Amino acid sequence: GRLWADVGKHPPAVGERTLILPLLNGVSHIERLAERFGAQRVLGGVAQVALLVTPAGEIRHFNNIHQLITGVRHLPAPPEFNALAQVLASSGFEFILSDDIGQAMWNKFVFWSALAGATCTLQANIGEILQTSSGKEFITGLIDECAEIARTAGHALSDAQLETCRGRLTEKDSVLAASMLRDMERGGPTEAEHTLGDLVARAEANGIKAHCLRLAYSNMQAYEIRRKKTAG
Repeated sequence: GRLWADVGKHPPAVGERTLILPLLNGVSHIERLAERFGAQRVLGGVAQVALLVTPAGEIRHFNNIHQLITGVRHLPAPPEFNALAQVLASSGFEFILSDDIGQAMWNKFVFWSALAGATCTLQANIGEILQTSSGKEFITGLIDECAEIARTAGHALSDAQLETCRGRLTEKDSVLAASMLRDMERGGPTEAEHTLGDLVARAEANGIKAHCLRLAYSNMQAYEIRRKKTAG
């Protein structure tokens, strides 16, 4: 909610030459930004980084991955885009210029949603979940449902991408967990509504059952209800 309130209060901050590079999880925010500021102004972006902002304000990294993928969503590219790409390429992290940024965003969205759905629902990391009686079935069910939703959106994952997704999310002894679980553990707001909620809405619109995904989203809705009661 804060994002839309802020941009509504300060529209002069976005001028005719401004490019907007959102790095949020999910995809629903892209069209909302495009409607507000114009499709050519809004780029696609994917951040691959595992980190935590501590209560002291420190940024703690959990691995050595620091990748940024971006690209234009519509051709021709705005004149300012090449200059932006040059700056990002020299910034010190791994920079990838994608010619299909929409697919790159959906690739991450499927992976992240399965990870977040599993770890937030069961409140454990991947390795711990895999030790339970139905943990692997729940994880793979989430992957399959999210992948089917991506397919109906016109962004089917390749076999190789799906294999990578399944491999990383069924790795024994993995300590991988979604940042949204850490948001829950500290009692803070989450991004569930525009990520898992968006996927459930897309499933309903396309007649996809998505039982695992619905359970994961319901869990986050229940968390938010409890959180608001506590805050009140």
